[in-house]
Amino acid sequence: MLPLIGQLVQNTISNEDDWRYKHAGIMAFSQVGEYVDEVDKLSQMMPVIIQHLQHPNPKIRYAALHCIGQLADDLPEDFQQKFAKDVLGPIVQCLDDQVPRVQSHACAALTNFYEGSDETIALQGLQEVCQKLCNLIKTGISLVKENASTTLAAVAEQAKEGFKPYFTETLQFLIGVLNEFHQNEYKQFRGQVIESVTIICAAVGEETFAPVADDVIKVMLNIQNTQLESKDAQRIYLLSAWERICLLMKKAFTPYLKDVLPSVFAMASLNPEMGIQGEDKLSALVDVLNEVKPSKEGENKINITTDELEEKNVAI
Repeated sequence: MLPLIGQLVQNTISNEDDWRYKHAGIMAFSQVGEYVDEVDKLSQMMPVIIQHLQHPNPKIRYAALHCIGQLADDLPEDFQQKFAKDVLGPIVQCLDDQVPRVQSHACAALTNFYEGSDETIALQGLQEVCQKLCNLIKTGISLVKENASTTLAAVAEQAKEGFKPYFTETLQFLIGVLNEFHQNEYKQFRGQVIESVTIICAAVGEETFAPVADDVIKVMLNIQNTQLESKDAQRIYLLSAWERICLLMKKAFTPYLKDVLPSVFAMASLNPEMGIQGEDKLSALVDVLNEVKPSKEGENKINITTDELEEKNVAI
């Protein structure tokens, strides 16, 4: 089927009169990854997808990035080994795109790519990648900042000890970001930076982290004790971050427990609030609930999840 799909996509992409044809063709091809048994079968189409990363229309550039990111996610390791030298450079160049949504999707594509790569691939052009990502974290809009932060953590996690030469400078930069972007609209971003900091610390190992452990923990404690609201996007990231730091430091984390645990216990004792929005639609909701049937006889459980329930679960 792939040769047939490939030909149909080629025909669609070759239409130069209406950008929607190219967009539809590229997005269609992005879905074939989970049905491909051999990554070599993509070889004919990949040059076509890659060349559209430089298309004048940002929607086409976005689609090409989406396609590469999806294929990297559907064919982890195999796709990266086969196409790293072909796609990594062009995606990194897209970080300089003038359209924020394209920049953001370039970050997302890189994240997918790095998560399925090995240390050797992650080290390719690492300095340039880090510089570009840090620049986006500093100057991009919120969507770009968030995705760039996640990508920085992804490449560090795969680079492992190879990230050590960039660790101190990167950590100082991210801590500076946490101190600078403290407005409410950056809560989600700050949470993702907290996540990135602790992933990067775990990536380089306990020995490299030890000299800066006190600085990182003090920053996290300050956020936890003085900067969290009753409903705060940072909370779930902090809880997961403490887990990473604890696993990294092991017994060396013990002196910090007296400062960390009270807030964690407070989160674990939360009583989550649940409600229904749109009371005028309540009758419609009742109708829907009446249609809920157990999948098997005797199974009458219904799970209701809220963010606060998730936070409580992670804290425990």
